[in-house]
Amino acid sequence: MVLLLGLGFFSSQFKLNQAMTAFFDKDNVNLVEYQWFKYLFGSDEVVVAMIKPQDGEVFTPKFLSKLKSIEDELNKKRIEENSPLTRITRVRSIISADQLISTEDTLTNKPFIGDMVVTDENIASLKRQALAHKDWPGSYIDKEAKVAMMLIQTSYGSRLIGELSSQAEAPSEEGGDDFDFDDEDESTSMAILPNEVPEMEESPMDAYVPFMQEFIGVFKQNGLELNKDYFLAGNPRLMGFFGEVILVEIAMTMILAIVIIWVVLTITFRSFAALVWPTVNLVCSLVMLFGIVGLSGIEMTFMVNVIIFLLLAVTIATSIHIMSGYTYFLKRGETIEVSLENTYRKAGPAIILAGVTTALGLISLSIVPI
Repeated sequence: MVLLLGLGFFSSQFKLNQAMTAFFDKDNVNLVEYQWFKYLFGSDEVVVAMIKPQDGEVFTPKFLSKLKSIEDELNKKRIEENSPLTRITRVRSIISADQLISTEDTLTNKPFIGDMVVTDENIASLKRQALAHKDWPGSYIDKEAKVAMMLIQTSYGSRLIGELSSQAEAPSEEGGDDFDFDDEDESTSMAILPNEVPEMEESPMDAYVPFMQEFIGVFKQNGLELNKDYFLAGNPRLMGFFGEVILVEIAMTMILAIVIIWVVLTITFRSFAALVWPTVNLVCSLVMLFGIVGLSGIEMTFMVNVIIFLLLAVTIATSIHIMSGYTYFLKRGETIEVSLENTYRKAGPAIILAGVTTALGLISLSIVPI
């Protein structure tokens, strides 16, 4: 009991890391390269919205006006102080697609449509230009201009935690060519050392939930329903779905499983004790699990849910073995003490063997570099 109470105290220190990087060792070469990539080039987490016009045509004044309204609203919210959409770094669609225009000796970059007033007179010309562009079909529209795509870049996982100690002025080589065209006398850059890895922020699943809720709300304000008028792809969408739906349904599944077990135990043993003792066994096992992990200081990943369901199966099965043997010997006329002794003598070795083999199987996963 003292050990259980002590582990119950340490269970409050249980840490769950829901970030995808938690599945890699800190010195994993792939993770190191990925951290450097995010540090140098920014986040690669994007949301892709594929929008199907209700009339089946992208290039109509009505649909382009709605598309511009969505893009303007996203750009507005991404600079609001308390908006979850401040994670957005860039929004691009056929409205704001970069267009390079060469006029004599001047090269101008401007949005393809931007604030242009789209009318029935110029819509055909806009469609021809968009479909003739070598990059836009497949990026902002499909090849038949029946579906519009919107690309939203985010900053998830690209914010540096602390500073690199290797930040320094890059060494200069005397005698080399000097291609410095700046007026300033000194220029500094960062020296990248291979033995130092930038520590980037980790984004748990629940961090994506308010972002995606606000994001979907913008589309809903413009009369578009998810999975009907448009579809979403990208890691923020996937993580938001896991955090908002999957984690909740896992908890509901756990509760439903316990209720079903209670019903089966009630029908089988017709005893209130048959409900209490398996439940106590399960609760004590969970407290010991969280307590030992909390005491060790190890961060668990999303896969801890597998262990929880495994504990549910093992503890309930163990309890049923004990109760079945106990009631069997009681019905044979044995005393309580003798029934317990015979039950543990018969079922005990099998239960211990099952527990040890299961534990060894799980422990092997901790030393296998998967």
